[in-house]
Amino acid sequence: MERLLERRDAEGYPRLIPLREIYSFEEFLTQERDWHSAVTRGAELLRVYRNIGEEVVVSYSERLRGTVTTRRGMGLWYCYLTFSKRKDVYHTLTLDEAIEHAQERALQECSACAREHAQLAAWLMELKELRKEHARSVT
Repeated sequence: MERLLERRDAEGYPRLIPLREIYSFEEFLTQERDWHSAVTRGAELLRVYRNIGEEVVVSYSERLRGTVTTRRGMGLWYCYLTFSKRKDVYHTLTLDEAIEHAQERALQECSACAREHAQLAAWLMELKELRKEHARSVT
């Protein structure tokens, strides 16, 4: 199993991102996630970067007849699917559901995104406690 994961990390994640979604995915990253577009080279369909040195590339593989991306690209793709495609669901989350979601995401990923979700969960739990204290003091 470890060999398979090492190979996947070296070769990338194939056929994850549909070609028809590339433009929307790049738009999501640049407008909502503070990434910057960069010039693509060769078979690259998308290249974005952050000022902190991170870079994500989505390429087209003739051999696989589909897109290939890195682990970080895969994580961002799932963020895109979750938040961009299902905004209506997230506008109706309760505070408890938001805390649960942030805690789950913090455990599922191993990146800066996971740390951000852990911090978000902590802030949301603090907000919940402050609301409880406020409600007790008002009554």
